[in-house]
Amino acid sequence: MVIFSFKSCFSIVGKIKKTDKFNVNYHIMEEKNIVSRIWFLDTVHVDKRSSVHTQTVVVSSYSKEYCQNEIVYIKEGVSDILSPIKVSNFDILFN
Repeated sequence: MVIFSFKSCFSIVGKIKKTDKFNVNYHIMEEKNIVSRIWFLDTVHVDKRSSVHTQTVVVSSYSKEYCQNEIVYIKEGVSDILSPIKVSNFDILFN
């Protein structure tokens, strides 16, 4: 099994009051390919594999940059493990 990791980060620009607290939901997925080569482990259901990784981050006034290490698995049977895998831009939804 081939595994790689990358760091996903986003930052908040502007003023955040000390009392402000909100959730940011973000999704990471492989850019459209004929056949998807990667999967993410579902953090809730450990035996479930998904081609989209969704994470919720609680944003507060204490930090304006948020980073998370992401682990990606190459699907079994994929022979091309050297070509770049492009990940689409983050889709950030504010709650």
